[in-house]
Amino acid sequence: MPLRPVVAPPTRYALHSVCRCLWVSGFWLLSRAVVAQDLTSLPFEQLLDTEVVGASQFSQQLTDAPSAVSVVTAEEIRRFGYRTLAEILNNMRGLNIGFDGAYYFPGGRGYGLPGEYAGRVMLRIDGQPVADNIFNQIYLGEDGLLDTELIERVEYAPGPGAALYGNNALLGVINVVTLRGRDLNGSQVAVTTGSNQDRKVRASWGERLENGGEWLVSASASKADLPDVHFDGDVLRDDLDGQRLFIKGSQGAWSLEGVFAERNQQEVTIPLGARWNFSDENTFWKLGHDTDHGSYRSSVKLSYGSYLYRSAYREPVEDQRPFTEHISADGRWWDLEGTISSVAFEGHRLVLGSEYRNDYQQDQQIQSYFPRRDEYEEYHSEGAAQTLSVFVQDEIELAHDLSLNLGVRVDRRNSSGTMVRSAPRAALSYTGLPYTTLSLSQGTATRFASRNEQTLYNIPSVESERVATTEFVADYRRGDFRVLGSLYRYGITDPIRRFAEPTLERVDTLGAELETQWQWRRVQFRASHTLQRSEDNLGRNLVNSPHHLSKLQVSVPLAGEHLRASFAGRYVGKRLVTPETSASGYAIADLTLTSEEVLPGVSVTAAVRNLFNRQYRDASLYDGEIERGERSLWFSVGYAFQ
Repeated sequence: MPLRPVVAPPTRYALHSVCRCLWVSGFWLLSRAVVAQDLTSLPFEQLLDTEVVGASQFSQQLTDAPSAVSVVTAEEIRRFGYRTLAEILNNMRGLNIGFDGAYYFPGGRGYGLPGEYAGRVMLRIDGQPVADNIFNQIYLGEDGLLDTELIERVEYAPGPGAALYGNNALLGVINVVTLRGRDLNGSQVAVTTGSNQDRKVRASWGERLENGGEWLVSASASKADLPDVHFDGDVLRDDLDGQRLFIKGSQGAWSLEGVFAERNQQEVTIPLGARWNFSDENTFWKLGHDTDHGSYRSSVKLSYGSYLYRSAYREPVEDQRPFTEHISADGRWWDLEGTISSVAFEGHRLVLGSEYRNDYQQDQQIQSYFPRRDEYEEYHSEGAAQTLSVFVQDEIELAHDLSLNLGVRVDRRNSSGTMVRSAPRAALSYTGLPYTTLSLSQGTATRFASRNEQTLYNIPSVESERVATTEFVADYRRGDFRVLGSLYRYGITDPIRRFAEPTLERVDTLGAELETQWQWRRVQFRASHTLQRSEDNLGRNLVNSPHHLSKLQVSVPLAGEHLRASFAGRYVGKRLVTPETSASGYAIADLTLTSEEVLPGVSVTAAVRNLFNRQYRDASLYDGEIERGERSLWFSVGYAFQ
């Protein structure tokens, strides 16, 4: 079973002093004419009639957003019983979340090859990027950083967000907005039990204090024997346990946020008898300061993150000592970002910002014992990288119903070399039609190779790939009824994987999406369909890139909000699960029953996943395919102290 390898140590480079001066002086040049929003806390979207903060990084109406933004709210999370971020995203338009036997990985806009993890999609928690700096992976399953009960909403903006967000925002940005202390206004406890020895306990407290301070603290622990996954005739059985801690607070202009998440997993392969134990530990802290000066407002945040990975693999060898392999990865980084923005100039909404990120530790180590040779091998590498970025964006009002959004970001990266890359984007929006907004956008973005990809392909850390996108969006909204359609084209040039396949030069995707959303009284309905096709320059379809994706969510009250039934279905069309093997399409249905205030302060949720016990095949990290699909049930009881 292939595990995560090590790399050769890169040389460390200092950032050029001129670039540092540019970073500091950029704020001074604009400070006298700027009005800002809090960019670390603003969302992409707040439902139909409220404001959205998309790639433009400042407050604007949803109908003006230059991309087809999708949103799942806390109410929907509760009604449909979503317990992981993977479940939330898997029920959003155009996204397909896969599972490679160990990790969940996102797919969207035609891309989703296992093993590439999530380096092409950025995940932000309250505006803070949270991918690790070894694999550029985002954690979506039981290893996720947040309990879903703490989420106010999840927002997905497809398209190159790198014009302002930088590396990893190649194909889109996912932003998770968390609850505030006032949203809990007291204490909560919840207990969950279900199939496969599934059990979880959570305790949360949040409150807004009389002095204006606001705090939220939540801790949880979980254990489960995950459903069996079949891989090339073997059965992978997973036992896991996890712990999470979340802290969020604010006092005046200052804010503090911290996350700790640990997942330990044991995977037993039968009949080989191999055992693989591994763990992931993620931590981040963010300190923010937001100031309103009357004529302008500034936002500054300082953050720290760390990631630890430990793996122990043991495979029996007949009449000999077993083959063993121990792998560790240690990543640490800090980041300083500041932004100021302005509406002081008539007809303009201007944003200027800069960011300095120091990935000062990117270490990997592997220790292997080969029984047939009776030899030990050990490799160790140490790495580091620094990135200095400057970004600017302006939304220009050309007429009362026509606006132009222009933005660009420049990244200077130093590691085993130096590279400068730019990410421009332009979007034209027209609101002159009744109830309808039309948007046309074009952008490019760059993604640098992850530390792990440097290992796989023996390339420098400044190696990169580039995407160019064009997208047209039509958004019709009248009352509680909405229809959104989009046409898009994506082209990735010089993909990182070309180092494994020298003839691979380009990957292209053409696609169309249609979504309708309607709410009548207390009945909620949403349906979407995605049609897409992805090919490389050799005429090959991409692995794990279904041509059709369909989603359906219906939520109906049965006795007011005292009892509600919610049905979620998704169809994944025919696709390749290996370069030579295709799999037929499949449909999965989930059913969730929720009850609020059964007794004062008591809420109950009961859910059935994979209602019809549908078996299906999925792509795998291990150069093969896996078979998944097992009906599961779970039941949760929560109590809120007021």
